[in-house]
Amino acid sequence: MSLPQFTATTKIAETSTTSIVAIVRAFNTLVTNLQGIFTSLLGRVQLDSVVLQDVPITAGQNNIQHTLGRTLTGWKIVRLNGYAAFYDLQGSNPDPTNYLLLMASANCTVSLEVY
Repeated sequence: MSLPQFTATTKIAETSTTSIVAIVRAFNTLVTNLQGIFTSLLGRVQLDSVVLQDVPITAGQNNIQHTLGRTLTGWKIVRLNGYAAFYDLQGSNPDPTNYLLLMASANCTVSLEVY
């Protein structure tokens, strides 16, 4: 889902006749717009991610401690030294709160973003 659009707010004239009510309405509209955007942003698990650097990977199953303190939602390789194909076994992982079960086709070193 994309972020909510920022809705244009009413501009207040810079005059001595601007009422307090107009200022309060404009401010409340601004707060409502920002609240929707920040709520959407803070609900994204990608913002609560960790990059695990230089993780040694062996061919076969690898149990990688992800350090998130919660169940892993996803992962991606952000750096790969070597060549290998990867897939996870999270569907059958007995401890998804602590570990990523990652299968690799060859030995290599990776940096992983986990979220």
